[in-house]
Amino acid sequence: MGHRFGQWHSGHRLRAARGQLTIDFIIVMTLLFTLLSLSAGIWIQRTGDLSLMQRNLDASDTAMSFARAINGVAAAGDGTVYSYELRSPHHVIIEGRFVRISWDGGGVAAPLITDRIDSQFSLEPGAHDLQISNLNGLIQVLET
Repeated sequence: MGHRFGQWHSGHRLRAARGQLTIDFIIVMTLLFTLLSLSAGIWIQRTGDLSLMQRNLDASDTAMSFARAINGVAAAGDGTVYSYELRSPHHVIIEGRFVRISWDGGGVAAPLITDRIDSQFSLEPGAHDLQISNLNGLIQVLET
């Protein structure tokens, strides 16, 4: 009988060890899944941050380029005419001494050396062929 009891006891330990392995496996898998979920959340947030930063950089580059074109015409003096192709996925506005590019939730601005712009200027997103002119110190920006 002692022998049988030992076998039963040994089998009971084997079943208990298998049960313990199952619990350990579930705990390890839960921890790994939690770590993976946290990592994915951080990655998604970083990707969104990078996308926003890229949008800001692109818009800033477009605003600065357009402002340089206007400033160049203003600095060159009376009679200067310059053709400029503006491509922007956002709204472009000239107000006061700034070229502003805006979108829902954000925007950027680039400085102008003059506020003598013929009129308030606003463009919808897209590609636009423009003519920038200096007429007696007054800057005109017209879509051609």
